[in-house]
Amino acid sequence: ADEQILPNGTGYVTDIGMCGESGGVLGMDPALVVERMRTRLPVRFAKASGTPVANGVIFTVDPSSKKTTAVRRINF
Repeated sequence: ADEQILPNGTGYVTDIGMCGESGGVLGMDPALVVERMRTRLPVRFAKASGTPVANGVIFTVDPSSKKTTAVRRINF
């Protein structure tokens, strides 16, 4: 959640977010993700249970100056 406009008008965000199920790790079943990390063996991921979510950022850019004038985080 570090969206910002830098001093010379550059819009910036480190990580926009994700799209997927809210009850998991990047939308995947957390138990399977942990198993893969623990065993270092391939595991077929399955969708997590939970409410679907999407996150993103909308930058408004002035066409004449080419500088960011607004930044807004969206979550739905």
